[in-house]
Amino acid sequence: MTRIWITVLALGLGVTACGRKEQPGRPTAGSEGAPRMDGRKGMEGMNGMGAIEGMERGAGDSTEGEGAGAGVPLDRTAAGRIGITFARAALRPVGRETRVVGTLAYAEPRRQYVNARVMGWVERLDADYMGKPVRKGDPLLALYSPELVSAQEEYLSARRLGDKSLTAAAQRRLTLWNIPQDQIDNLERTGEARRTIVLRSPMSGEIAEKMVTQGQAVQAGDNLFLIADRSVLWADLAIFESDARSVKIGTPVQVT
Repeated sequence: MTRIWITVLALGLGVTACGRKEQPGRPTAGSEGAPRMDGRKGMEGMNGMGAIEGMERGAGDSTEGEGAGAGVPLDRTAAGRIGITFARAALRPVGRETRVVGTLAYAEPRRQYVNARVMGWVERLDADYMGKPVRKGDPLLALYSPELVSAQEEYLSARRLGDKSLTAAAQRRLTLWNIPQDQIDNLERTGEARRTIVLRSPMSGEIAEKMVTQGQAVQAGDNLFLIADRSVLWADLAIFESDARSVKIGTPVQVT
């Protein structure tokens, strides 16, 4: 048995030695017999990654050479035909234009409502359509009211009696009902109560809203007209949240 194990061990060592022996014609890394690329055309002095780097360098040089002389010469006339403009370089403020949509409205301080102070009926309508221009003091409508007729008669009775306190109280009542002073003066001159009282425009402008028609019954507190001055208008603009940073107090606005 001892001889058999010695023989097997000797055979194993021989096989291992044969596996380490280099095969003829197959160079190993770093061996002097390995074939090189120096002798090939275009690859002189290059081997491995050096050859690839040389190819990339050559391609870059070729591209630069072609672009160096590329271009189309244009004079100012030809450039102007295709929309090219020239300007001298300078420091200028960079502005941003923001386009928004909106509506024009009457300025709030230049609007005024005309309402009825007493109950009555519209017997004559002078401001008969929206947009009609009016001036301060122009007649808007003639209103018949039994309360106004009674107030005028009380005023005349107080004057006939010579009671100054009653006369002043009756006159104050007419004034609080928005009766113009010229109509009160006319009442004193004629001594007769008028059937209708004329309501006049408190300001110059135009009829922006009309809430009454001829023959209509109105109650105390009803709005009859809206008078507005269109010489000053407000622009109500809708600005997106993303554009809000570019808008501040004093930003100039152009309305088109």
